[in-house]
Amino acid sequence: MSAPQLLDRVEALQPPFRKRVYTPTETLAMFMTQALSEDGSCRAVVNAAAVRRALDGDEPSRPTPVPIAKPGRACRCR
Repeated sequence: MSAPQLLDRVEALQPPFRKRVYTPTETLAMFMTQALSEDGSCRAVVNAAAVRRALDGDEPSRPTPVPIAKPGRACRCR
């Protein structure tokens, strides 16, 4: 099974959720990336996600930009 197929299956099994900056699937992927990274930096994972969103043309769902310099909230919720 390819990564896109796996992602589609995982997202199809999710219960409904509120719109957030990071979807539950993206949050899980960020946590796994952090856990498997050499330095375990939450800030690096949040920054990488923000860059990926910007490159994909996604706009933040809040008036303030995606928290590049302030990953605290994302790190605490994970």
